[in-house]
Amino acid sequence: MKKKIAESRTVELIFMMLLYIVCTGYASAQTRNDTIRQMSDSTVHLKEVQVSASRPLIKAELDKITYHVADDPDSRSMTLLEMLRKVPMVTVEGNVVVKVKGIQTLRYR
Repeated sequence: MKKKIAESRTVELIFMMLLYIVCTGYASAQTRNDTIRQMSDSTVHLKEVQVSASRPLIKAELDKITYHVADDPDSRSMTLLEMLRKVPMVTVEGNVVVKVKGIQTLRYR
């Protein structure tokens, strides 16, 4: 009986030591070095600032889709029918029929 108690205390002691080692390692792994740096005061004078922006070629809204043909670089080298083939929900059959959402809207002659 004394042997079983001694074995259980030994197992308990080993378990507690392992738990301590694991917790200590975990706690040290969680500490981080200070990453805040002090910024020095300085002023930079710029000669010129240029701001540029671009809007998307295709803009989807609740009730419509807008395709900005003038902003598309391909508009200078492609025909109107070729440009329409790039628009979502618009299909061009051959060089004659244009359909929007599957409904024929234009017949080109």
